[in-house]
Amino acid sequence: MLDLIKKYLVPACATLLAVVAFFLLFGKCVGVVDAEGGYNGFQVIFGAKEESVKLLGFSFPAFLAFLFLIAGIALVWLNMVPFNHFISAGLLLVAAILLFCFPSFINVPKEGWGQLGKLVDYNAKACLIISGILNILAAGVIGAKDYLNVLVNKYVK
Repeated sequence: MLDLIKKYLVPACATLLAVVAFFLLFGKCVGVVDAEGGYNGFQVIFGAKEESVKLLGFSFPAFLAFLFLIAGIALVWLNMVPFNHFISAGLLLVAAILLFCFPSFINVPKEGWGQLGKLVDYNAKACLIISGILNILAAGVIGAKDYLNVLVNKYVK
């Protein structure tokens, strides 16, 4: 029974944290400084259109954060890959760093400049910050469990 708890509890906790971080991307993550409203994470990644004017374009670094988050969640449960937990923790950490950089990844195409202005500053909102923190916590849970297992196996034998 203890082996089942050790095998499934930590990945389940890390997955729960990462899934909550993923769903926080549906909230308003990035806002325009000195303006009301904002954009959710998927609008920053895939672009946003308003009244047939493309305000935001596709952002590849933001898309990488999305992919690393999904891959980090998936790798926790795959036992076919050697060191899958360490790779998963690393992917979640990189995703967290990239999430914190979302405001700098915003891609405004030329047709959107008339709506927003050429030099608009963006700031991170609470959803984005909490999502990044939850990714760091998920990576910490995964890394701590594996690191402790390595230490116990090394010194208990």
